[in-house]
Amino acid sequence: MTKINTGGQMTPQDAALLASLTGFTPGPWTAWNMIHADTGLPMTPDELGEMVKNNVLQSIKNGGSAERFMFVSGETPIGPADMCHVGNGPNGLRNTALIAAAPDLHRIATEQAAEIERLWEALGLIRDHDRVYGVTPQSNGAQVWHDGECGTIAGAALAVQP
Repeated sequence: MTKINTGGQMTPQDAALLASLTGFTPGPWTAWNMIHADTGLPMTPDELGEMVKNNVLQSIKNGGSAERFMFVSGETPIGPADMCHVGNGPNGLRNTALIAAAPDLHRIATEQAAEIERLWEALGLIRDHDRVYGVTPQSNGAQVWHDGECGTIAGAALAVQP
């Protein structure tokens, strides 16, 4: 019996991760270097600290709490590194979960893109190799090479633009 290559099917853990990521702030999101409004220069560590402090205080003033002002960090070859701060909004916790899941989301997207490519290549092989010698309705009784049933289906699938 031939074993079918199921390729890059998502694991239950990956499917659960994707299903859990809801309610975050819809995009587009932007990223930038914090520039001081008065000097036009990158903010100093003290200025960045003041800005974060002011954001937390503003979040509390608007009915939030300091406990809901989240930070995302990650491990690097030289130790932990801060990635970003997330807070002062109703979606802060969900935004934090989305950002923290970025490495897994990148892995899932990369795996699924490779699986899509593998399946497109497989369809092409089916289309190219399922050739039949025989009579068709268009051949006026003559035997000709034409796509078999699977080749016709694969060709139609390949014609659809994703």
